Amino acid sequence: MTPHTRVFSACALALWLSACGGGSDGSNGLSARMLVSNEAAGAQCANGGTRIDAGLDINSNGLLDATEISSTQYVCNGAAGASGSSGATGSTGSTGATGSAGASGSNGLNTLVSMSAEAAGAHCSNGGQKVEAGLDSNANGVLDASEISSTAYVCNGATGATGATGATGAAGSDVTNGTNGSNGINGSTTLLGIVTEAAGANCANGGSKVTSGLDSNGNGLLDAGEVTSTAYVCTGAIGATGAAGTNGSSTLIAIVTEAAGAHCAYGGNKITSGLDSNGNGVLDASEVSATSYVCNGAPGATGATGATGPAGPGVTWVDVTATSVQAAANMGYVADSVSRVVITLPPSASLAVGNLVSVSGAGTGGWTLAQNAGQTIQTEGIGLRNTNWVQQLGSGQHYWYAIASSADGSHLAAVDYNSGYVYTSTNQGTSWTQQTGSGQRHWQAIASDALGAHLVAADDSGGYIYTSGDGGVTWTQQTSSGQRSWFAVTSSADGTHLAAGDYNGYIYTSANGGVSWTQQTSMGYHNWVAMAASTDGSHLAAVAHNTNYVYTSTNFGSTWTQQPGSGAVPHSWQSIASSADGSHLAAGDTGGYIYTSPDGGVTWTQQTASGQHNWQ
Repeated sequence: MTPHTRVFSACALALWLSACGGGSDGSNGLSARMLVSNEAAGAQCANGGTRIDAGLDINSNGLLDATEISSTQYVCNGAAGASGSSGATGSTGSTGATGSAGASGSNGLNTLVSMSAEAAGAHCSNGGQKVEAGLDSNANGVLDASEISSTAYVCNGATGATGATGATGAAGSDVTNGTNGSNGINGSTTLLGIVTEAAGANCANGGSKVTSGLDSNGNGLLDAGEVTSTAYVCTGAIGATGAAGTNGSSTLIAIVTEAAGAHCAYGGNKITSGLDSNGNGVLDASEVSATSYVCNGAPGATGATGATGPAGPGVTWVDVTATSVQAAANMGYVADSVSRVVITLPPSASLAVGNLVSVSGAGTGGWTLAQNAGQTIQTEGIGLRNTNWVQQLGSGQHYWYAIASSADGSHLAAVDYNSGYVYTSTNQGTSWTQQTGSGQRHWQAIASDALGAHLVAADDSGGYIYTSGDGGVTWTQQTSSGQRSWFAVTSSADGTHLAAGDYNGYIYTSANGGVSWTQQTSMGYHNWVAMAASTDGSHLAAVAHNTNYVYTSTNFGSTWTQQPGSGAVPHSWQSIASSADGSHLAAGDTGGYIYTSPDGGVTWTQQTASGQHNWQ
């Protein structure tokens, strides 16, 4: 049954006194309030129903507060219809089938009660409330006009009579007003009584008897002599047994994280629910009928500051802008230079157990620790990367010539030069897949975008450049690149801007992932062997066998600069790498050292600590 909640008020009697030089009006009597609400199935109503609370509006706030309730009654729903009788037993055969049980009878119709204000008139001389009741025949949860079967009225009490005029005060130099008349007495409270009505003349199927009247003796009870109105709310007759209903749809609930915003200031969870109309076991967007939010509470206040820890050995920090410094015990050094800062450890004789030397990098040049004779720097356990190498047997033994990596190192791609394939790994090199779609070629070079999805590879045997957009599974021969002796390729982070070097020719660039290529002649004809690119592909660096120099471009390869600082002494450049912004470069000299540049290739530093090797 759908509850209809209404608040009723019955005007209390009030006695008013007024006179010129006489008593003032009495205060208004307290208003009676009535609150009707839904009562769940339980101790008061086995099948649920309506709860009716009544009392005086003591604080005059227009509401019946919990502390003002002086009486409570319940109008309960009728019990569910009895089950239909069992079907007759089938005729006897070799083995007679048992007749199916009759379907359960449908529930009786719900009884609805509607309350509305009744203006002063024929039914209530001082106004009041109109109480209508009836069965919800169309089961729409609303008491329609055609469903009303009984009407009763709860009327307000009449206004109290005016108090007598106070006596005139004695004459004096000034005439004083007479004393105020006594306040009028409060009007009587309207009470409502609801009791069960047995099946009989008033209700064929039983129901509730509703009586009302003024509490004349003020005892808070509706005595028999105070009843002025009686109405009956009857239980509907048991309906005929309906056909067996189809199975109902399941109710689904979905809970997802709700970001901080209009619904939850500090984030929380969004809860949606609804019937699984299509029976797919998923709460689809069109099935959502209710949405609510369970929000996180506001962050707690910052805790008190903890106690000061014990004093340490103490480190005094020094900002170092020079390229070298001699360290002392219990000192800290901030390497703050565009060139590499070499920090030499204190002599062993000046050190004691527990002494500290701290180093922090602030400049772009980085820093290096140098030890004195007889000293050793142990790096184990301090978090340095790549101090240990693992032989990845899953790759197999091949004539590996080049390898490329995604930005996070999870996706790798390598090429077998000896008429082999391209191989890829998606788990940091633990296992490898032979990508037969690449074909068997003289693969010389390979490059990857930041995700490892877009790859570009070069065939140096008078072949083409090939590209893949699915991590190496399928490959496209880019015929517009032409058939050349491709020795070097590089890629931007998104795989859009590519550059490639012809060992017997020029550098070529592509701005559409390798579909079309442009020959860049400004740097001349060389034996290009290695290339590197910044993240966006705008800054390029390249090296060639037949020149001492490194070449750089800052406009996607349109124009190039020969960097004189890279060729101060003869070199046989074989490899080159770039930082994300193209400002820091590193190049390998075959049979020599590694050289670094902090300014995009303008100046170079020979890194003797690398040793002399055949850097490839």
